[in-house]
Amino acid sequence: DNNNTYALLSNAQSGSSYDVMIIDHSGRIILQETQKVNSQNYYRIPKEKLTSGLYSIVYSNNGVNRLNSKFFVR
Repeated sequence: DNNNTYALLSNAQSGSSYDVMIIDHSGRIILQETQKVNSQNYYRIPKEKLTSGLYSIVYSNNGVNRLNSKFFVR
């Protein structure tokens, strides 16, 4: 569906809830929420909150396992 983009959370446990922050290239927090990852460890990001560009995703579970990946929105 065109209104969402998906980010793969490597090392996430499927079905677990994560605190997720989406951060733009200038360091501003665009989105901060808690969401369950699906069984393939994908996290759904609503695209209407994002303009095109490079973003970082930081996620944690119970304050640990902070991991960071980058993704690009067209």
